[in-house]
Amino acid sequence: MIRALLKITIRNFKKQLGFSLLNILGLTIGIAVSIIGFLYVLNEFSYDKFNKDADRIHRIAIDALFGTTEIHQTWTSAPYAQALYDYFPEIDKITRIATWNYKFEYQDKKFVENNVFVVDSTFFDIFTIPVIQGKTSNLLNEPYCAVLTKSTAQKYFGNDDPINKIISQDSTNYRVIAVVKDLPKNSHFHFKIAVSLISYDGYYNSSDWGNSGYRTYLMLHNNVDYKTIDAKFPGFVDKYLYKGRRSEAIARGNKWDMYLQPLTTIHLNSNIRGEFETNGRKESVYILLIISIFILIIACINYINLSTAKAIKRAKEVGIRKVVGARKKQLIRQFLLESIFFSFISLILAMMLVELSRPLYNELINKSLIINYTDLGFFIGLASIILFTGLFGGIYPAMVLSAFRPIVVLKGGGQKVGKSPWLRNVLVIFQFVISVVLIVGTFIISNQLNLLQNKNLGFNKEKVIIIKNTSTIKNSIQVIKNDIANLAFVQEVAYSNRFPGISLSNRGCMAEGRDGRFTLNTFYSDEKLDDVLKLNLSKGRYFSKEYGTDSMAIIINEEAEKLIGFKDILGKRLKFGSGGFKHVIGVVKNIRYESKHQKVHPMAILNINSRSNPSGYFAVRVGHGNQTRMINELTRVWDQYSSGFPFDYAFLDEQYDSLYMNEMQTKKVVLAFSFLAVFIACLGLIGLASYIAQQKTKEIGIRKTFGASATTIALMLSRGFSKWVIIANLIAWPIAWYFFDHWLNNFTERCQLKWWYFALPTIMSFIIAWITVGYQTIKTSRANPVDALKYE
Repeated sequence: MIRALLKITIRNFKKQLGFSLLNILGLTIGIAVSIIGFLYVLNEFSYDKFNKDADRIHRIAIDALFGTTEIHQTWTSAPYAQALYDYFPEIDKITRIATWNYKFEYQDKKFVENNVFVVDSTFFDIFTIPVIQGKTSNLLNEPYCAVLTKSTAQKYFGNDDPINKIISQDSTNYRVIAVVKDLPKNSHFHFKIAVSLISYDGYYNSSDWGNSGYRTYLMLHNNVDYKTIDAKFPGFVDKYLYKGRRSEAIARGNKWDMYLQPLTTIHLNSNIRGEFETNGRKESVYILLIISIFILIIACINYINLSTAKAIKRAKEVGIRKVVGARKKQLIRQFLLESIFFSFISLILAMMLVELSRPLYNELINKSLIINYTDLGFFIGLASIILFTGLFGGIYPAMVLSAFRPIVVLKGGGQKVGKSPWLRNVLVIFQFVISVVLIVGTFIISNQLNLLQNKNLGFNKEKVIIIKNTSTIKNSIQVIKNDIANLAFVQEVAYSNRFPGISLSNRGCMAEGRDGRFTLNTFYSDEKLDDVLKLNLSKGRYFSKEYGTDSMAIIINEEAEKLIGFKDILGKRLKFGSGGFKHVIGVVKNIRYESKHQKVHPMAILNINSRSNPSGYFAVRVGHGNQTRMINELTRVWDQYSSGFPFDYAFLDEQYDSLYMNEMQTKKVVLAFSFLAVFIACLGLIGLASYIAQQKTKEIGIRKTFGASATTIALMLSRGFSKWVIIANLIAWPIAWYFFDHWLNNFTERCQLKWWYFALPTIMSFIIAWITVGYQTIKTSRANPVDALKYE
């Protein structure tokens, strides 16, 4: 029986090759796009799950209020570790992670690593990072030892055995004790070298609770609910931080709350100060999941429309099969098998398309989407897609075809296909609703991203080159700065220990003449940074070499001015910690140093000349010209003073825009998926236009006989499509508005929903629909009326 059904299916496939290929094309693209979307979603939800004990690992986060300053961060201080062990018997292991910049040397090779992990020996007990060479246990439990990733070991030692080799950091030597695998991309942090924290006596065992330079991770004992730890944190804070004086702190308006973040939730749910890398956003993942599902549904709707459109050509086949005894159930089974066959063929082609496009897609979104062909769950998912598309796409055409009355179709009565044409119309409307929503979403996401990256930043990020690794030339800072300034294409050069896109230090502060303390985010710069970044001063002036007292001067932002509360802030004195007072000489308009997901924090800029041997970055504003030549010239100057350490640079606009990597990925994917959704919907319109033309063949012949022009007939056939597009837009507008208005609420600064975000997609949908059906309607309207009147 199955053999006979397959034979009939293949015969019909060959007989109506054009329709069959159109069907397969739509299903193939729909399935391929949905698979890629599902892979992306699975990848986002897979972060950190490669760790063997992922469900037991948690990170400490802080939610605090210091005066009027809100603090949301991962940063903790050194004493937390031992205090947590003492207070919580539920904790199995703790590790602290500090990240430092190191310059390493091996023989004649020199390297600068900007993200060296300085960790407790328990780091490799908590996280699952397989060892390739060297020690396999008790890693980093001795001072001055290092663990390298595979790629770093290859970079430093080539094919030589790295174990027990010595790499030097200034006058300190580290012995390589192990090589581990590179962390997969679906990890929320990455490192190249990890060194033992025990090497730094007085730092790892510091008793200073105010110096927060670590991220602290816990591994709980089996079957311990992390919420029990959260419930006990107030007692921990009261004992170790408030020293039993919680009520006094609360009376001053302060709070210090701690909570745990489960490891596997960090990537999609955390966006606070101290993140290792830019995390994803759960809302964006759900958007792509919904889009993937809808595109699969659109592909199935295409199959329905195309199958019903070609049903007229199979009317006699159904009539003859019924006359010779075929029952309705048998016919339904036949047509469902055909639908599943089409789905199977489409799935095979879709998987080929996925494999061909996956490298391009990975590059587009900077991810590593991997297909595990040994995973049973993956094949169950593919089987589910076949059944879903086969049954969902085939059930309605099967019911329509099996319902043909043999006496009508065999007499040439021209039975109409289906008694419910409204259903096909609803399906087409649904396709265009999804397409319009996606196009509207593309405009909104693009404009929001433009707002995040370019509007109201408080500085100009264009044509600024950031030079890193200045710790390698710290004795020649002023000399190299002068040489860079003398290059023809350079407009200004500044030196600063931070630049936009890097988190600032948060320091306690007090104002002379004001009660209470508060915190300010701080960084250091010289007198040229305002010229390089084009900062906007609302009061006073920036640092200047003309004023000898400016080494003890300070510049604050508008939020800090508002926080401190003086009517005239200029000349007022602020004090950080145990240092001396610094006088305010200027107020700069708020600078967006962090992502716009964060609020603008009170900030202060201190004079870098007040520090001895300050480490930092050169910020170089350049004019128009060849970028390659500029980099070559800067490299030449660098090489004169760097003693062989490599020149490392970044463009400020690219560096800053990386804060919005998730939004940029979402924009790219939604744009690509919108185009494909529209393309698939157009395939369905082609089928429906063909169906309507077939249904009206005799009517068209009669109209032409009575003198109707081809244009009149084309407009008549297109009128129905225009009506559906109008209805689809009226439905799509409120859906898009609600959906993306909710998405925009995730930003502290958001674009306004303008009327043209909706009007332009409407115009586009009309143009697309008219072009799509235009060929079919014009072809039909030009047909010979004699042939039309002979039809049926």
